[in-house]
Parts: sequence; structure tokens; C-alpha cells
Amino acid sequence: GMVRSILCTPGEYEAQELLDARAELADSLTPTEKIIDAFTKDLHYERVVMYELIKQPGEFKRAVSRISPRILTLMVHSYQSYLFNRMLSMRVKNGLSHVIPEPGDCRANAYSIFDTCCLRSSNVD
Repeated sequence: GMVRSILCTPGEYEAQELLDARAELADSLTPTEKIIDAFTKDLHYERVVMYELIKQPGEFKRAVSRISPRILTLMVHSYQSYLFNRMLSMRVKNGLSHVIPEPGDCRANAYSIFDTCCLRSSNVD
């Protein structure tokens, strides 16, 4: 879930010590002081989550709730962008248009999250 993503996903340019700490953390999601020390001070949100997990082991929702709502929103929007870009890349790789809808595509109304439709050959235009 989200905690595993925040704490265990390695970055391309991270130091080996941090990569090792993330790998160790991935096994049990149980941080130790040694693991936390491998996370530099600029990885503030990761450290906040880990300190909360030390205080309340297994309380993942509580640990994530210690991150400010604005940052959590930013994280959600970032992941949505990532998923959109993956989908778009797959379309282009498979020879589909990144602009023109195809039968089977779903389209959402920009003004309502609940107003979506799946396109058929009769309503693609």
C-alpha cells in the first residue's frame, strides 16, 4: 500500500546505505533507529511515518495521517499523473492515438467524477 510505496520504493540516485535500508524495511515494514538513520533529514515525511510506526507498530493509517493533508493530496495527484502517463505510453506503444478515442475507451465528464461513459463504435465521434 501507500506506506510500502513511501518507505520502500528506491530512487534512481539514492546512496547504497539508503537502498539497503529500504530493502530491509520492505521485508516487514518495521522500522528501527538504524533504518531511520539511513534516511537523510530531507526525507522528512518518510521519517515521520517511520517514527509513528515505532510508537504504534502496524498502525499504518495512523502513521500516514501524520503527513500534512496538503502533502498527502500532492502524493495522490502525483500517483494519478504517473498512472495516466503509463496508460498514455501504453496506448502510443500499441499504435493507438493519444488524442482520438477508440471503442472501449472510457471518458469522464470534466465536471463530475460520477458522469462517465464507455465509448462504443457508435458514439466515438
